[in-house]
Order: sequence, then C-alpha cells, then structure tokens
Amino acid sequence: MKPYQANLFNATLLVILGLWSYSASGRDTHTLIVPALGILLSFFHKPFKAENKTVAHVVVVLTFLILIVLFLPLRNSINAGNNMAILRVVLMIVSCTAAMIVYIRSFIDARKNRLSGDM
Repeated sequence: MKPYQANLFNATLLVILGLWSYSASGRDTHTLIVPALGILLSFFHKPFKAENKTVAHVVVVLTFLILIVLFLPLRNSINAGNNMAILRVVLMIVSCTAAMIVYIRSFIDARKNRLSGDM
C-alpha cells in the first residue's frame, strides 16, 4: 500500500467510526473530534499523493497525534465496559498504527533509494 492510500483509508475509517461513535454516544460533541481530524487528514490526500515532503511530514505528525489522542477514549470505553465502543476505538488505533507503519516504511525506502543513488 502506498502512503497516500494508507492516509485516505485511515481518514475514511476515522470519519466513519468517529461518526458511529458520535451517534452511539447520544450525540456527545467531544466525540466529533476524531471525524474532524479524519476530514483534516483527507485534505492532505492530493499533495501527499504528489509526494510533497512537507505534507508527508505533517500527515505523519497528525496521524501520530490522533493515535495518542485515541488512548483516552479507549480507557474510558474499557472503564465503562462498552464492548462496541472498545471495538470502534481499537479499530481506529489499528488503522492509525498501520498508516504510521506504511509512512515510516516509505520514508526508509526513500532514504535508501536516495543513498544508493549517491554512490
């Protein structure tokens, strides 16, 4: 999977699961943060696909921050014993983690290609 594809998949999943969480929470407005961040990530799709390095770094940092932020709802869901909420949050965490792995691998591959081209 290419980094821009991982970004779009992650953004889509964050929006869908975030809106599901919003609906399931009884319309608790703080649950709208995740879908809003997913929409923000989707705005970076075209520049990320065009291999804009600055955008790539912004996407990585934003994805990492989303990953960190998701641990609070996970803790709250575990404390409440809400299995569906736990499932939704775990899916979002897995998606962000997978996207981070794809991003980091692409950075490593780009660095290897750049270094092998210098020799």
